[in-house]
Amino acid sequence: VVVEGTIGMERSWNIGASFLHKFKWLERKWAFGVDAYGTIFETQVVTDLDRSPQTVAIYMLDGASYATSVLTDLQVDLSRSFQLKGSYRFYDVRSTYDGRLLERPFTPAHRGLLDLAYTAPNEHWRFDITLNLFGKGRIPSTVSNPEAYRMMERSPGYGTLHAQVTRVIGAWEVYLGAENLTST
Repeated sequence: VVVEGTIGMERSWNIGASFLHKFKWLERKWAFGVDAYGTIFETQVVTDLDRSPQTVAIYMLDGASYATSVLTDLQVDLSRSFQLKGSYRFYDVRSTYDGRLLERPFTPAHRGLLDLAYTAPNEHWRFDITLNLFGKGRIPSTVSNPEAYRMMERSPGYGTLHAQVTRVIGAWEVYLGAENLTST
């Protein structure tokens, strides 16, 4: 680990907007939302994993760095008990590493979510299952390693599945949940 120069405070400009529209269609309640946010960094602490696979360099930003996020969300009440939600997020995060503007490593640009929720009519039971999808992400360069120890340039996409059941007993809620049922 190499710390270069004096590490200072981070400063950035942030801007965002949000839109939500609720409507009825096909005798169902729907909600559609879009959130867009951007951050431009003036100063930032950079953790550089690209300089060498054997070195983590930490220094203050010298160049551009930004994060842009656009989230779309669609929800529908399938019935009084079932709700379905789908979301998609585009995430563009880039920083300057040793003079090169690169995607931030391990940060997938594309993400998705699909959620199905059930609430019993008496509201004593709730069930929820969620599928999270993650696109490919940039892996820091390992090109200087011997060939046997080089990694691919991008990680594969993957999904995780989570489930939860909740029992409401008076003022108490007891739940049992499982995460990452896909073991990825």
